[in-house]
Amino acid sequence: MPLLSIWEGVALSLNIDPDRVNRQVSMGGYDNATFRESKEFMDRMEIAVRHGCTDKLYMQTLPKDEDANVSQGEFWIWAKTVDWEVPDEITTSKPDLNRWRQEDLWVESELMALCCGFNPESSEDFFAKESVKSKLASAKERIQRAITSKVLVYDYNHGATQLEREQNKCYLFRPSDAIAWAAPKFPDFPFPLENKPAEPISESLPLIKQHYTDKLVYMMQASDKFWATADQKNAALQPEKKDIEKWLVGKGFGTTLATHAATIIRPTWAKNGRRPDEE
Repeated sequence: MPLLSIWEGVALSLNIDPDRVNRQVSMGGYDNATFRESKEFMDRMEIAVRHGCTDKLYMQTLPKDEDANVSQGEFWIWAKTVDWEVPDEITTSKPDLNRWRQEDLWVESELMALCCGFNPESSEDFFAKESVKSKLASAKERIQRAITSKVLVYDYNHGATQLEREQNKCYLFRPSDAIAWAAPKFPDFPFPLENKPAEPISESLPLIKQHYTDKLVYMMQASDKFWATADQKNAALQPEKKDIEKWLVGKGFGTTLATHAATIIRPTWAKNGRRPDEE
């Protein structure tokens, strides 16, 4: 579970970006730092430190002062016990995140937020904070690298509007695929890695635009199904054309059309002709 320092928790509880806290550091370093914030801020910090010293709020590091680390989830639970008013996106983010696991698809902006431990439905003011934007930018960079290297399974909404592209809503991910990739990499990611076999590639059509024909969609699916993981350097490990044709016929293609379609989706790097073991 993510950690934060006492003073960071106090800042967030007052809807203050920790990066904007007025903290004066003396020559002695952070051990002698002083805060120049409101009386409410100072009062809350005093209460949190006092409760930490009496183990009402469990501090995971020493010394037990404003720099001590606490579990983020436990901090918000404790905050409610002392009747603090805390911004909604903080108190509701943890329970609300559970519903995201049940979604059919996540768009890129939602995956970015979840990788950082944020609620994708938090307010615009929350996402406008510099510290939040910095974390999201880092998550986006890692997601894009994973997409480029094809280690993160995704689909792409080719019919996305310009606004959707600007809002990082073009790339789409099944939660099971995203969890398998993100859980080991992001400490704030809310869902643990599932120890179960990967689900088969879905053959549903959730992303198809109205101008796509069924046969075009099935050809795109056949390309992903048979060629996405094929070995480019070993023809013996590449799919057989007859298997692709059989699959397409099962989707309603005529025999001749299936033959032509299997040829069209054959990658340029794949060798034509029979596989070596058939010669």
